[in-house]
Amino acid sequence: MTTYGLTDTGFVRKTYADIIGAIEAWQRDKISSKLDLSERTIFGNMNAIVSEELAQAWETLEAATGALDPDNAVEMLLVGLCKLTGVTRNGPTAGRVAGVELTFDRATGPIAPGTLSLSVTGEATNLWANDTEVTAATAGVKTCDFTSVGTGAPYAAAAGSLTVIATPILGLVSATNPIEAEPGTDEQSLDSLRTERETSLSATGKGTVHAVAAALRALPGMIDVRVFENDTSSVVDGIPPNAIHPVVWDGVGAAVANTAIAAALYAAKGDGSETSGGTTQGTPDEWGDIKYMYFDRADQIPCYITVTVAGSTSAGVVQAAIMAAHAETIDNDVLYAALVSAAFRAAGVTNVTSLHLGTAPAPGGTSDIVIDNTHVGTLDASRIAVTIV
Repeated sequence: MTTYGLTDTGFVRKTYADIIGAIEAWQRDKISSKLDLSERTIFGNMNAIVSEELAQAWETLEAATGALDPDNAVEMLLVGLCKLTGVTRNGPTAGRVAGVELTFDRATGPIAPGTLSLSVTGEATNLWANDTEVTAATAGVKTCDFTSVGTGAPYAAAAGSLTVIATPILGLVSATNPIEAEPGTDEQSLDSLRTERETSLSATGKGTVHAVAAALRALPGMIDVRVFENDTSSVVDGIPPNAIHPVVWDGVGAAVANTAIAAALYAAKGDGSETSGGTTQGTPDEWGDIKYMYFDRADQIPCYITVTVAGSTSAGVVQAAIMAAHAETIDNDVLYAALVSAAFRAAGVTNVTSLHLGTAPAPGGTSDIVIDNTHVGTLDASRIAVTIV
């Protein structure tokens, strides 16, 4: 016989079938074994109504008992559970696009923030409004950043697609976005929220590889982190026995101070454990004694690109599109197909007739640049040669 409710192994819910089956069995036992309980009878209909209501009550009880289990908590119960550890669910965000080009045929303005609406070609409801005041002292092109009027993933705009002037203004003759918009995002999914909660708990820990990585990632300006562990009694890949090797990436200009990295390392690493790396930085403990931390910044692999495109565009637009196609993170390969696709999608480009890439000037390669787990492939407009035909 099945035991329902709270058990040693968890909560066992009565289903609709369990409930209506039990009711019908009781009625046939207490009233008549020949009782007609089909849907065409009053008894049958009453049984179905009651069973449906009771099944919903059991579902609510099941959800309530899982409220403190992050793997089973649902909807607002999971949101509330995450708040207990300081993790809040991210709401939907608006899309943003920088440098929208507005062409005027006469002096115009001022146009107040939020009063100029543009929409994506063929998508009348995909509206975007100007962030700042726009004034054209003479005829010509002015640039302005725009934000979508709503939130969520539907608010996106490919390069060159934000061209419909939804609120006509005398003097404004055309508009376009040379670079692709940063799309809006939907409300954070529950699976993502669960993952964020687990990551935040790792950050408050101490001594584990995950805790060290989380502490370093939390530093303002930090982009990416890898923490390698040698849990053997011998040197492995240059890492001393029972030590960790942190590799950080904080951009071409090293945005995070060595002192901040060392302090985060010392606070998060296990007591007595060693760190390894080519950069040395001292940090004080609680008694003022200096403890030396060792780490590395990811080695940069500057990538060179030559590209020939057809159409009515500019080198800057093509360069911006190509750079946006590659995320400068550790161990992220520079993908040939992604760069070609980005160049083709750049505003005004009608064809990409050639693209070559490599790690030296005047590249001739058409293969991906493979980046290993201690390096970062970097792109820069100065290393992207654009020819327009």
